[in-house]
Amino acid sequence: MRNSLFNYFIYIHVVSSSLFLLLGIFVLWRSLRGWIKQMVFTSKDKLLNKSFLILLYFELFMGIILFFFVKRPDEIANVNEAVRNSSLRYWAIIHFSSMTFALFFCQIGWIFLNRAKSSENKFKYTFIYYGTVILITVITLGYYILRKY
Repeated sequence: MRNSLFNYFIYIHVVSSSLFLLLGIFVLWRSLRGWIKQMVFTSKDKLLNKSFLILLYFELFMGIILFFFVKRPDEIANVNEAVRNSSLRYWAIIHFSSMTFALFFCQIGWIFLNRAKSSENKFKYTFIYYGTVILITVITLGYYILRKY
C-alpha cells in the first residue's frame, strides 16, 4: 500500500515538474521576446508568471509529502546514513535546498515584477529571475543525471 502511494505521488511530482519546465521555457521565451521587441506586458503574461510560481509552490508541497510522509520502505531515515548514501544525499540535501532557493528567488522576482511600472522592466525581471530559477532547476537535475553515468 505504502509503495503504491509513493508511486502515485512520484508520478504526480514528475508530471507537474515537466509542466513546470515547459511552462518556464515558454515564459522565458515570451519575456525575452517582449523585452527585446518592447511589447506591452498583458494580463496573459501575468497569468503565465503566476502559474509558474504556483507550480513551483506545488512542487515544494509534493516534495515535502514525498520526503517526509510517503517514503519507500527501503529508504534510510537517519540523516547520518543519508549523508553517506549519495542518492539519498542528493534528494535530502542538494535537491531540496536548491529547489527551496529557487522558490525563494522566484518569489522575489514576482515581487519585483508586480512593483515594476513599465512593461520593459516587467519582461526584464521575468527573464532574469525566472530564467535563474529554470537554470537552477536544470543544473540541479543535470547534476543528478550526470552523476549516475
